[in-house]
Amino acid sequence: MKLTSIELFAGAGGLALGLERAGFRHIGLVEIDRDAAETLRANRPGWNVIHSDISDISCLNLPEYFAIASGELDLLSGGAPCQAFSYAGKRLGFDDARGTLFYHYALFLKKLQPKIFLFENVRGLLTHDGGRTYKTMLEVFSECGYIVQKKILNAWNYGNAQKRERLITIGIRRDIKIAVDFPKPHSYKPVLRDVLQNVPESPCARYSERKKELFRLIPPEGTGGISRKKLLKMIFDKTVYRYSWDEIIRNEIFRQRDKSNNNDIGYFHQKIFQYIRGCTVPRSGWDVIFSPGRRIELPEGDSVRSVYVEMKNKHNTMNSSASAKTYMKMQGQLLKDDDCACFLVEAIAKKSQNTVWHVSLDGVKQKHKRIRRVSMDKFYEAVTGRADAFYSMCMVLPDVIEEIVNDENIITVPNDTVTEEIRKIAENRNISFAMSLYLLGFRTYTGFPGEDC
Repeated sequence: MKLTSIELFAGAGGLALGLERAGFRHIGLVEIDRDAAETLRANRPGWNVIHSDISDISCLNLPEYFAIASGELDLLSGGAPCQAFSYAGKRLGFDDARGTLFYHYALFLKKLQPKIFLFENVRGLLTHDGGRTYKTMLEVFSECGYIVQKKILNAWNYGNAQKRERLITIGIRRDIKIAVDFPKPHSYKPVLRDVLQNVPESPCARYSERKKELFRLIPPEGTGGISRKKLLKMIFDKTVYRYSWDEIIRNEIFRQRDKSNNNDIGYFHQKIFQYIRGCTVPRSGWDVIFSPGRRIELPEGDSVRSVYVEMKNKHNTMNSSASAKTYMKMQGQLLKDDDCACFLVEAIAKKSQNTVWHVSLDGVKQKHKRIRRVSMDKFYEAVTGRADAFYSMCMVLPDVIEEIVNDENIITVPNDTVTEEIRKIAENRNISFAMSLYLLGFRTYTGFPGEDC
């Protein structure tokens, strides 16, 4: 005799088909989407497909509706969408789930008391709403009388040519003394060519002529200075946001200048430190070396003679490879000089700090009390002895910049002629503005008008 199951949020039947292959007989599948429900009926005419809002079913006498006594159903399966709960008090539990789709899944569980339930969802459920959503679900499962086991499984590990991670939560009713053994990953992970066999001929979906014309503008190889992604973004910004070409070019010029200005922030501080007593700015090696001729106090009661500094503009501008390289450089300096510390100084850090820098080298976590991660304000304090040194500099900086900008002999604001130049190219060659833009980098590429155009 086959095991019985009811599936909620059934969709087009992916999970249901798997359970059918595993030996389950579906006595009910609830799905609100009409097309999905019709797909289920077309593929399995014998299934009891219930095209309805789950809230219209969960309120019924479920044992009577499905003609099965409470406690006799073998499996309740499905996965409700993630929704944050409204917490009335400090206690998490069944009442907190009201107003969510999960609440109706819980009602099925409470009323039918299946021997086992399977709750499938995205892995992000574990961290949804700071982890409170899943914590509430676990409380509800426990209230309903179930012991829960969970694991994140990837479909690619089990014979599917798709990387698809899902959080699988399985609950076993407390009076049933069994444990769940999650499947072991297969040794071979299939790719698309493994599954696209004996596939009927299909014209597939076609791009519109408008899209085809757009993609013809994208060169097949390298881009000669402007990235393929950037070219595509500029075209789409104009089309989607209805920008004029003047706005597109002006925004890109501003973005490039802003990027340059951000990069200059670190150099700005680096140049300032060469005027602070005890600091040197070498041509290579380190950004700043601080040796004031006295002991430099570090947190945790330590002190050193010198500090070697690597400066970074922002806290998130270093990838793992760059971090590892910088950390090993600092380790090497500590080996050469046993009376020094090394600082990674961040011009724009997440917070004010002077703390031990933790990194991972080849999967092994590393730390050393003299290799530290320091915000710019704390480094100013270290080299000047004043806690408000960085603040004081920031307070006078706007006036200094204003004075410099107003002096035409020192600095001039550039007059941008890029848009005018590109428009002239378009007019002279009788081509579109977009094509003239691409010619700045691709005039020698196949398909693009060359010099003789």
